[in-house]
This record gives sequence, C-alpha cells and structure tokens, in this order.
Amino acid sequence: MRSIGIPERTLDRVILACAVLLTLASCAGSEDYGALAAEICDGSDELRILASVLSPAARVNSEQRVILENGSYLVLDGQCRYWVMNPDFRWGGSRSGQLSHERLAEMLRDFRYDVWPEHSGRHRPQGGAFDVSDIVFSDGVDTTVCVGGCGAPEVPEEVRQMRDALLPWRLALWESGEPVEGDVRISVTERFERFPDRFPSIPWPLETIALEDVAVSVDDSAYLDYGEGVLVTGENAARLRELRQEFAAGAHGVWWYHFIPVLEDGVLYSLSVRDVTPFEDERGLFPWLYPE
Repeated sequence: MRSIGIPERTLDRVILACAVLLTLASCAGSEDYGALAAEICDGSDELRILASVLSPAARVNSEQRVILENGSYLVLDGQCRYWVMNPDFRWGGSRSGQLSHERLAEMLRDFRYDVWPEHSGRHRPQGGAFDVSDIVFSDGVDTTVCVGGCGAPEVPEEVRQMRDALLPWRLALWESGEPVEGDVRISVTERFERFPDRFPSIPWPLETIALEDVAVSVDDSAYLDYGEGVLVTGENAARLRELRQEFAAGAHGVWWYHFIPVLEDGVLYSLSVRDVTPFEDERGLFPWLYPE
C-alpha cells in the first residue's frame, strides 16, 4: 500500500498507487477525484463523509459503550474539516484538522468514492459469522457496510479496498490533527470490586455535577445502550479531559484499564469520557449510523 504521509504526488506515485491499491484497469484519473473533492467541500458545516468501525453494544463492556457508540470514526464536513477518533479508541479522545482538496482527493481515491453508489448495501463476512463489527462508509446518500471484515468470495474488490484503506487514513489523520476541545459525553458505572483500594483512584472530580445523578448501578450497567451517555460542558468537560490525559499517560500510577477510577464511600466507579463532534444528535449519536 502506498504511503499516505506525503502530500506531494508525482505521476509515478499516482501510477504506483493505482496499480497496488486500485489496479490500473479500475483507477479513475486524479482529476476525477479532484472534482469529487470539490463537490464534497462545498463550504457547508454539514457532515459529508463518514467512515466508522461500529461494534454491537452487546459486544462492548458497559464502561466503554459511551466511547464506542459512534464507532471508531473518521468524519468530514463541507469545509474539509475532519474529526478522527484515536485509533487506540479506548480512552475516547479525538483530533481534528483541515484537509486540502488535493489530500481529500487522495482519500476519496483510496476509499473508492467513485463507486459508492453501485456498492451501496451490506457485504457479508466469510462463513457464518454473526454479532460482528461493521465497517460503515456513508455520504448520507449511499451507505456501504462491510460486515465482519466482508471476506465472502463474492464481495467486490472495490469494497475490500475501501475496508483496507480506512485504518491507514485514520492513523495518518490522527497524527496530523489537533486535540478536540469543547463538550464531552460520559458514563459512570459502579464496579463490583472486593478490594477497590488497589486501584489508583480519585474522588469524584466535579463539584457542580453530583455523582448520584449520573452513576449507574452494577446491575443496571449491563443494560446500558448506545446513546445513554451524559453530556458535560464548559469547565467540567475541560477538567475531565485533563484527568483522562493524566490517567492515559500513567500520571496516577500503573494503570491497565481504560477509564478513570473514581472511589467514593468505599465504592469504585468507572468514569469514561468521549469527545463530542458537531454531528451528533441529542442522544450523542451520528444519525447516519442509526437511521430511523
């Protein structure tokens, strides 16, 4: 696969990328993708491109559901601004940045955007796999879903190319982006621990939000679904981001989980924090992933 870290492309690199990633027979010219990039980046604030790896809620630990409710996503608006979740998604951080039209044209080529209409729909996995993750590509009109790796023999080669291109782009755009600021969504779930003091925990950190107003019991946490996170704004959101970064960096000691441990009155809670993007509905979900 070609390197995606170099924005300047020579003719030789274009030919090589087409041969390796798309094959020369199916590779559209760079001018075609440039025109598509111009159509997508029309100056609006609306969501224009979504690509996400989405797992069923039942496969995700309760404390991680608020983090993964929109999947491990890459989204783009009409001003060529992107938002991408950390490829190591477990801490719920996101970064944002700006794509040039040329860079977007590269991404559209790798995502085979020119053939999305003809491959819209669900493409099944190999064998009888079930309860598996979906890789979703959508522009709000055409949606292609790669189910469980979409390894069935009849899956079109272009869909496999889309699947394989997503992670390299998420990695590259994460590296070039800046940390997202603003609101966050959280979940606070009680944990059953015989020895809660063994965790490098902190007291409940927010003065203006009561723990009892947001915490979910051990029994109820098993039934948490996507879209049930709590929106946190302003200084509280900034404080939670700061704590998340501290725990992720090991500032509170060796830590092998991916949540902020909160200890209150001898009870341990998992506090999970996810950055908010502009395209979420009142539930915190991307409507394109959850159509009515």
